[in-house]
Amino acid sequence: MPWTSFCIVRAAVFLGSVAVAGALDAGEPRWVEYGPAVVTLSGRLVAKEFFGPPGYGEAPETDSREVARLLVIDEPLHVRADHESDINSLEQRNVREVQLVWSQKAGPLLGRRVRVRGTLFAGHTGHHHVDLLVIVALIEPLE
Repeated sequence: MPWTSFCIVRAAVFLGSVAVAGALDAGEPRWVEYGPAVVTLSGRLVAKEFFGPPGYGEAPETDSREVARLLVIDEPLHVRADHESDINSLEQRNVREVQLVWSQKAGPLLGRRVRVRGTLFAGHTGHHHVDLLVIVALIEPLE
């Protein structure tokens, strides 16, 4: 390959790399895995009320209410499907809310930005009010 052709190819590869990096920096959601992989997410911790048993919204006048703690994440993310799992077998794209599975009281953290570390799984019962949940190992305030 002549030197000028080599330089043109190198320049094209470099510019293509810059374009891809720019697209990723411009808000392309990151890919994560379901558990057992551990992920770290950041966002605002909120509480939201949902219908509960017996009808989970089919009979609002008699259904109980459940309060779920949600992390409204800073940047949307994608979750890769786990084809070995019955529960986590579907890919999820552009996830913006994650329900926390966490036994502690959220009181002082509600409404604040937090960082959460834990393992992800797909919602699969009536008590799972969004499509993606995280079993919380650690939560800490960011502000």
